[in-house]
Amino acid sequence: MYHFNGDVRQPVRVYLINDSLSQNNWGCRATTHAMHALVKAEGGHIFDTLKLASLEGRRSTPLEPGVRDVAKQWLLRYPAMRARIRTAYDAGKRLAGGQNTTPRTRKDFDALADRIERGTMFRTELDAMRLADLVMINGEGSIYNDQRKGFYSLFWAYFSKTRLKKPTVIVNHTLQLDHPEMFDLAQLVYPLMDDVIFREPASLREGQKIAPYSESHLAADAAFRWRPAVKEAFVERYDRPGAFDIWPWSMKGFDLRKPYICVTGSSALLRPDDPGEPPRGVFIELCKRLMKMAQVVVVAPDTTDEILLAPVARKLGLPFIPACTPTPIGLDLLANAAVFVSGRWHPSILASTGGTPSVMFSGNSHKMRGLAEILDLPYSGIAAKDLAEHLHEIVASVDGFLTGGEAVRNRVGQQAKDLAQAAKLNVRYMTKMAEDRQSMDGA
Repeated sequence: MYHFNGDVRQPVRVYLINDSLSQNNWGCRATTHAMHALVKAEGGHIFDTLKLASLEGRRSTPLEPGVRDVAKQWLLRYPAMRARIRTAYDAGKRLAGGQNTTPRTRKDFDALADRIERGTMFRTELDAMRLADLVMINGEGSIYNDQRKGFYSLFWAYFSKTRLKKPTVIVNHTLQLDHPEMFDLAQLVYPLMDDVIFREPASLREGQKIAPYSESHLAADAAFRWRPAVKEAFVERYDRPGAFDIWPWSMKGFDLRKPYICVTGSSALLRPDDPGEPPRGVFIELCKRLMKMAQVVVVAPDTTDEILLAPVARKLGLPFIPACTPTPIGLDLLANAAVFVSGRWHPSILASTGGTPSVMFSGNSHKMRGLAEILDLPYSGIAAKDLAEHLHEIVASVDGFLTGGEAVRNRVGQQAKDLAQAAKLNVRYMTKMAEDRQSMDGA
């Protein structure tokens, strides 16, 4: 129950699709936690969810995340083997036909929807969706290229609206239509939605290719609503032995009272669909140059970053923060850094909530360009794979932010606060449902 204008009302029952709380990734956990809190604060109740790992019908077990991470680390060390296994796996799924193939056309969507309605798959999810007042797709960074999770995100939006006739919204997301099949399905699905909320302007412009969305459909990522411990509160909370130590890693030698630079990788590196050797030498050289300017802390918001950067930290004797670090600790560390060097969307957002400016390079879509735009930060367009050719530019940008000091931090922090308010637009349709319900009850 929630209080609305002094009265107690039944909350709007929300079924959330693409719940990423169980992912070993700071950003997934941060934005989904924030979406849950935002829905609750604005008059809704997320009574059930479809997890990211289950979008395609896969079932999670308590062991799955650990097993998956071990397999991921092994395969990333042998990129050629990984490519062969992935090719064989996809071929097997195509040969299997039916429910194991990725739906890539409207015909595929309708065939999959028919199977669900016949009760041959997703029976539990179907029962839950039928109880919802609103189906909310938490799009995040899923809909780009030919990503399987993007096709399934669009499918569930289509299924909810066309088969269940439910109010359906796609929110909190990036859209990049650089694959013809994804473009065609987006062109089918987006006009059906009751609301569409983009999280940065690059995606709004992309959305205008398929529907005449107005500026009011631009909000901000829910992760902007996190609030870190800064300055004195940060020191008071963490100035004790082992406060940042996540076994088996140690932050020995780190002085949180002195300026420090955080460094991480990119969602564009070590991808399953783009095998290649980890560019550790580039990050070693980058960290060496930054160490001449301030303390350096290597952070891994995702397990892929661990594979890339843990050996870098070990070789240089630098403090290292792994992906299993609780989100509030990662938030506080990033938000109090002097500068963050990053190709990661959500960690850069978390850093900004404390005023930390990010020197950004590319991620797996245009989202980093969009983030720089909404934070009013410079963006050079450096591709993550080309860092070796641009180390001088990155170091110069870090130096510029260090020189800018509190003036830069105050500006970035204020932008983040404004974007935290804008993030409320992600649930505007749900809020309108709650208001309409109140009006009907009071009539």
